[in-house]
Amino acid sequence: MKQTAVEWFSDEISEIIGKIPLSQEQEKKLINTLEQAKEIHKQQIIEAHFQGVKGAVLNLSEHIDIPKTLKTIKEIQNGIGKHEEGEDYYNETFKK
Repeated sequence: MKQTAVEWFSDEISEIIGKIPLSQEQEKKLINTLEQAKEIHKQQIIEAHFQGVKGAVLNLSEHIDIPKTLKTIKEIQNGIGKHEEGEDYYNETFKK
């Protein structure tokens, strides 16, 4: 699987954490911050995937039933399938 830039950074920082004297609280906060960064980046990838799919559908709408296409886009925007498809893409591409 591919590794995101944030995951790579987290791995690099994790190696450094063990070599720097940090309090338990500082270490816990740093690890928590890295996990939050990974989750934020994951959500950004999911949203970018959605925007790409949306753009492709809009481009194809010239050749297909526009009302049906708009209904599909509205469903995706309302969360029907958006997160699942984006999460599947994220897991297939970046999950170890």
